[in-house]
Amino acid sequence: MVKKIGIVVSIIVLLFGIFNIIISRYLYNSCAEVERVNMTAMNDIAIINENIINIDRSILALMTETDEVSRQLSISEISDYRTKCENAMEDYTKLNVTDLEKNRYNQCRINILTFNKKVDALLEKLQVNSIDNAKAIYNQEFLASKNCTLELLEACSEMSQKTAVAQVQNNEKVAKNTTLVLVIVTIMFIIVIEVASIQYSKSLEKIAETTTKVKQKDTALKYMGYNDVLTGVGNRVQMYTDIKNSKEKRTNSKTYIIMANMINFAGVNNIYGADVGDRLLVCIAERLQQMYSGIGKVYRTGSDEFTIIFTEKTGEPIYELKEYLMALKQKMEDSYIVNNIEFDCKFNIGVGIKQDAGHITEELFNIANLALKQSRINSQVAQTPYGDINLVYLEDKNRIQHLV
Repeated sequence: MVKKIGIVVSIIVLLFGIFNIIISRYLYNSCAEVERVNMTAMNDIAIINENIINIDRSILALMTETDEVSRQLSISEISDYRTKCENAMEDYTKLNVTDLEKNRYNQCRINILTFNKKVDALLEKLQVNSIDNAKAIYNQEFLASKNCTLELLEACSEMSQKTAVAQVQNNEKVAKNTTLVLVIVTIMFIIVIEVASIQYSKSLEKIAETTTKVKQKDTALKYMGYNDVLTGVGNRVQMYTDIKNSKEKRTNSKTYIIMANMINFAGVNNIYGADVGDRLLVCIAERLQQMYSGIGKVYRTGSDEFTIIFTEKTGEPIYELKEYLMALKQKMEDSYIVNNIEFDCKFNIGVGIKQDAGHITEELFNIANLALKQSRINSQVAQTPYGDINLVYLEDKNRIQHLV
């Protein structure tokens, strides 16, 4: 009888272990899928955003161009940009996103259709050399439609990020509860086995082994939830968690949040393939980790976007801000070698800074994010004496300083 009880207990413990492994595996795959869908959605939205801006730039060139060959080239470029937008829109519709994200994206799609009508109206006027009418349409209708579309795309991007964070956190909660239930049940059966007979020793070993597997799966699940799978640095979820948990007082110091994104990363993927593009991102992450090892933390917060958070004591200044950021830019833009191919990368950089910040806040991150957006706009409008990069630094939302 004792032997039979031991066998039954062993089977039940084994079933609980298998159940936990299945649940952990499911949650592990779910986190990976959430990360994949989020990154794909962010990339598609970035492509649409970039090509809408390119269409605007080409139309401006077309309105000032007098050479017929150049005009036809600009018209051809506009057609190519519209095709890229349509392809990205089609790719997004295939993603397994939430109903709320789909509704927001449908709003974007309707606005893009309106935007395309404005483009067609402009091209119609420009093809018959009705420049004054084209300028009127551009100023009165086209710009408003373009800005509205870009704002909707930004809102869609933010919703995708927040949805991914919520899904990962929910999976983590389920994993913790599952592990807790398994541990409690396992302890109960261990007591029964110890009281019943020493013959249950082998069953106890199985329980210990199962518990180890649970911890390993739980560790892997947490890693997937808080780290970027490709580069190994912290992801956006980890960054928000670090910001939320930051309690250390930082008097007599400045807290920096630096955000940087690579210019025309999509071009690398298009020309050399996604594998080379992924490896380039890994190289960029490794260089940033070497630069900020022991003094700050590096996160990958977008397809080609990285964020660095660190604190400088006022009594131990690193450099003047402008010189420091230019040195950072030069270091980041040193050549990268991937598969024997040399890449000279350019970056947009935005910086948020707070004196005596108390602790790192999400508001400071939003300031840095706003600075990065301004940097992107600057680099799209005109070149600067420092090349394709524009450095923008904000001390608060109402005080913006353009360093270059």
